[in-house]
Amino acid sequence: MSPGPDLAQVQDPVYPKTMSHALTIHDLDSISHKHLALETLAQITRIERKTFPASEAFDFSDPSLWRRRPNTYVLYATLAGDADIAASASTSTATAVSTIAKGPKRISSTATAPSPAAATVIAYALYVRQRGTALLHKLCVAEPFRGQGVGRQLLTHVIGQQRSQRSGRGCLAVQLWVDEKREAARRLYGSCGFVEVEVVEDYYGPGRKGLRMVLGLEGDGG
Repeated sequence: MSPGPDLAQVQDPVYPKTMSHALTIHDLDSISHKHLALETLAQITRIERKTFPASEAFDFSDPSLWRRRPNTYVLYATLAGDADIAASASTSTATAVSTIAKGPKRISSTATAPSPAAATVIAYALYVRQRGTALLHKLCVAEPFRGQGVGRQLLTHVIGQQRSQRSGRGCLAVQLWVDEKREAARRLYGSCGFVEVEVVEDYYGPGRKGLRMVLGLEGDGG
């Protein structure tokens, strides 16, 4: 199943209600352990299903998203401290070793530490690169973290990736579709330089207009 023209939804307004969190933003395919990747996808799936109606929800349960589908990128954000703890646990090979003297022999037993748990996902994004354009299909923040600048940080990171890769991979623009009534999302995108270029009636269903927004990177020196 390839990503369709899903709503790139963000609940964060232009001006956060509280100070922004310090985040760590990860690329899903940078996870080295399969069980951590699948646990991360499961977390994203739960947020997706709580946020979007079934007709607009993307299937993040597909394990192939971990070892990247062609030109498909999944990013996720965690709180900086949470990410540091998880990273430390994932690289640790700590074992508990006990040596018991018993007559002339010594008996050793080794207990391997439990597998590390994935850090808690608080936001995620999915985009596909096609013909020099990054198509942003998903940008979503978990409900407890909305209105706190998380969506802005993740969107800024996505845009920064396209700028840094532009010379080598030819990305000239970022494009997305958003429901006309998602005013907070539209404000956020507009504040980051996106321009509304097209309106499609009934894009998300009867009476729900879709707006195509584009951020041009060609000639941008950033």
